[in-house]
Amino acid sequence: MSTIESNKIASNLFQEDIRSKDFKKYFEKIFEIKIEDFLSDYDEIDEFPVEIEDKGIMIGFIAQTTKVPPQISYIDLDVVNYPINTGYLAKEVPVQSLIKNPTDIQAHLIPFQNLRIYYSLYNQDQIDRIIFQYQDLRYELSLTKDSVITRIRVCIAEIESNINMSTYYLFDN
Repeated sequence: MSTIESNKIASNLFQEDIRSKDFKKYFEKIFEIKIEDFLSDYDEIDEFPVEIEDKGIMIGFIAQTTKVPPQISYIDLDVVNYPINTGYLAKEVPVQSLIKNPTDIQAHLIPFQNLRIYYSLYNQDQIDRIIFQYQDLRYELSLTKDSVITRIRVCIAEIESNINMSTYYLFDN
């Protein structure tokens, strides 16, 4: 079993103060980099995500305020250029499978909760995004026009699984 597959993204990465000792240990175990080293080039954490170079992983933060400590908001995984990134997921997502209709979703993604399917504005038969909850995490799958999963966003599950209005930034590859 690879290191990635033995260290899954879990809810304790989200809504936790990134300065806490427990968080730092867990982050380093998952991503094999210290949070301090990862953020060393940044004076402050803001709404722009930070990419772990050459891994196809982008992490979005909630900036520190007087009431809220700095926290991870979401983690984006590039699964086209880095298919190994699916090993970080607690939910198995078959990125090589084509998902063209709700039947395919049932076949490839069960079990899940609070499923939402968003279709392309330009082609009402083409699935653009699939959002669902699994355990206590929310998964947002972005699909190409060829029905291939290209990106998976993981964040803490919310009461309702609607589309997250956070911007999707491009990876540097």
